[in-house]
Amino acid sequence: MRDRTDSESDVDLQQLMNDVKVMLRDGQELLRVCATTVGRQARVGAESAERWAKERPYHALAVAFGVGLLFGMLSGSARGHRRSENYEDALEALQERSE
Repeated sequence: MRDRTDSESDVDLQQLMNDVKVMLRDGQELLRVCATTVGRQARVGAESAERWAKERPYHALAVAFGVGLLFGMLSGSARGHRRSENYEDALEALQERSE
């Protein structure tokens, strides 16, 4: 095999650096475009939700109440499950003491 000269290595390294710079610029541009698109879609969605809530305030109130109720039930059942385990442990401890 032929050994590369320093100038060939420098050219290859320079070409690699140029390629990396181009890829980074393209990636940044793609990220900017995606962020802009997502931002626009979020804004449109928020405006649509706000318009719906203004047109149907009682429906919006019912949805908010339902979501809050569901969240409360889920978090309450998780805490209740832990409480029942603690209750069972405490009951066992009392029974062991009484024996």
